[in-house]
Amino acid sequence: MPATIPMLDSLEAMLHGPNPGAFRVGLVFPLSGVLGVTGPTVLDAVSLAAHELNAARSGRARKLELILVDSGAPPAQVAAQVRDLAMSKSVEAFIGLHTSQTLEHVEQSLGAAVPYIFAAGHEGASRLPGFYCVGETPNQSADSLRWIMAARSVSEWAILGTEYIWPRMARDFERRQIEASGGRVVLDRLIPLGAVKSSIRALLQEVAASGAKGLIVNMPGRDLITALRAARACGLEKRLVIFSPGSLDENLLYALDGDRSGNLYASMHSFHAVGTDRRADLNDRYRFMFGDSSPVLTSWGEHAYDGMHLLGQLDDTGALDVANLGTPGGVPRVQGPSVVAREYRAHLAVTAGLSFEVIDV
Repeated sequence: MPATIPMLDSLEAMLHGPNPGAFRVGLVFPLSGVLGVTGPTVLDAVSLAAHELNAARSGRARKLELILVDSGAPPAQVAAQVRDLAMSKSVEAFIGLHTSQTLEHVEQSLGAAVPYIFAAGHEGASRLPGFYCVGETPNQSADSLRWIMAARSVSEWAILGTEYIWPRMARDFERRQIEASGGRVVLDRLIPLGAVKSSIRALLQEVAASGAKGLIVNMPGRDLITALRAARACGLEKRLVIFSPGSLDENLLYALDGDRSGNLYASMHSFHAVGTDRRADLNDRYRFMFGDSSPVLTSWGEHAYDGMHLLGQLDDTGALDVANLGTPGGVPRVQGPSVVAREYRAHLAVTAGLSFEVIDV
């Protein structure tokens, strides 16, 4: 049963102007760029949430309209579109999924004008009031990293990442965790944005020669796929334990054509295989809405789904104001029960072909 939710692009929304009869939410989602592979899932997830909210609304309650902004565009361009939509009152709130580099531009441009829910991984840094980060932070993968070190007897590590905010902060945290657990980092490299494809093979040769027994890859989307494919081509997936904290989900695993090495691990808030009642029910509703041929509902998709329900709650209670998102990065002050997931510990999983097996850490 397809979801029928009114959806406009940003130019259409600007041309039409404000619509008092609708609750307009901007979706700053990746339709292109390094995270483009995640776009279809998060669009479906938010459409499901919007369909549920509209179905539950009656009488004078405003129905949702969704406004698309491609977060795969250059960060300054994305930030300008977001600001224009907010200042023209064409959009009342946003859900964003993009890199933290783009988030910084959006925050500087938008200020505390309207609520902005960020669904991707972040650094846990303080944000302006109204910016609410629901994704994973590096420290939520700490239990997973310690488990891998102990269970797989890996003490020597290499760390590779792309050169922007999130990978820089992640590598600092991971280094501290490794050293606190009695291990050591034998190689640590950051790759300039846009240079992964051209430089990854040479860097993996350095990893192979370093004596590392484990490799942490702090890269998003297409860059992560490129790095893992190169590691496979070099035979490193059979020689090293490889860990992707906060990035490797089902869609990226499909793009990788699966993995059966038994050495590739991921840490995310949620996986399709997580056996909670909530996740199983959400999987069923998602499949009923979009069918078996739709992209798997990923962790970031679940965050985006929860973010839409949060905005619906705020609108239903007349509390759609940046002050109602509480302290920066904190839990919003929403009256009554909240559908937003409160489980912030990341799950650890190992690849098993085209799916994941969740590990009890």
